[in-house]
Amino acid sequence: MKNSKLFIIAAAALWTTTSLGCDKSGASKTPRRKSARLNWVMQPKTGKQVENMITVPGAGITFEIPDTLYVFKECEEAAHENGGPTDDWVPIVACARADGSESGPPIALTFYATSKDVLINERSVASIENQLNSEGVKVEEAAYYDEYLSKPGRRGILVEYHSLDDEGFPKDAVRQFMFPKGDVLFVVQTKFPYTSDRSGINRDWQRILWNFQLDEDGPLYEGQ
Repeated sequence: MKNSKLFIIAAAALWTTTSLGCDKSGASKTPRRKSARLNWVMQPKTGKQVENMITVPGAGITFEIPDTLYVFKECEEAAHENGGPTDDWVPIVACARADGSESGPPIALTFYATSKDVLINERSVASIENQLNSEGVKVEEAAYYDEYLSKPGRRGILVEYHSLDDEGFPKDAVRQFMFPKGDVLFVVQTKFPYTSDRSGINRDWQRILWNFQLDEDGPLYEGQ
């Protein structure tokens, strides 16, 4: 597999926007002021964890570690250093399977934040799929959701694809969901061997994504 940069590279190449708007004559407008969240992306600062609750105020997120996880059992605030699939993705929260786990090799599920330089809408999906297929991977699913996993206000694009080995057989699978908020794009991604039992991965994916809450969307649960 060339690597999991493919999705974001494909999106950036096809739907890049700029921070400068243009009027009908093509003249540039004044750049919009960066949000506090985007300023955090540019200069991230550490949040805190109290018991099973992780808060990163600068990023405007709260994450409650689910009580029950099957695969990604170790969740923590990530080191906010450029070390993701692309240099401008800042890791926020990471959940991982421990090294040496009897259930398989170490894999991780990570949330990233980056500047929103791509359009997220239904029209983008076909282009993303075509671009990925042209890069030699096989797209299993590409879809736009107005409310992913029934999470209020969580609109975005889900793509799942896999690489092929030298003999043309499936090798590694990548699942990625990206969702915008203002001038920031959040990306959650996991990569795992294609032959993995996906039942635990699927259940953890749903619980972990649901428990990742943006501040402006209110408390995770009523009464908090």
